[in-house]
Amino acid sequence: VGELPATLRPMVEGFVVGVNQSLRAQGRTEQIRPEQVAAFARHAYTWIHGSNDLLLGPTRTQARSVIAVLDPLADWNAPDRPYEMSLYASEGDLGLSGVAPAGFPFPVVGHSAAISVGWTGDPTPGGARSLEASWRLINARNLDEAKQALAMNQIRGQALIGTSAGEIYDSSGA
Repeated sequence: VGELPATLRPMVEGFVVGVNQSLRAQGRTEQIRPEQVAAFARHAYTWIHGSNDLLLGPTRTQARSVIAVLDPLADWNAPDRPYEMSLYASEGDLGLSGVAPAGFPFPVVGHSAAISVGWTGDPTPGGARSLEASWRLINARNLDEAKQALAMNQIRGQALIGTSAGEIYDSSGA
């Protein structure tokens, strides 16, 4: 079973309540638990089979900002097909948009006001702390925080990251 960090427990528990309400409304008896969401996080990036991500640097845009075009490749008809989502909190500065596989509480590919994260997955499941690393990556406020999330070595694959400060980072070293 995957670990559920205390900082993510309220969000995951709220997500589970919503999923379970939806299951009951459909007349289904199965229910999910927060620990299952954490365990599933090990597989959240495996559904991205490739990507056509593109980051334009600030010297190449009229706005003098990084522009991210994120296009994760996944099988449209597969059960692990990603879904589009946005996550905003009325208090604080949380605002995320992107895609995730069904069963995941926040985007794994997408952007906030501070960072854009593109991803090319690896079929190898991630580590036991994948949920925490995923959250730290998509919620990073700068490139250093994103690199710290990647340095946890919990999620497999390659990241293409652009920041609101104009930085671009390719974890593949290309």
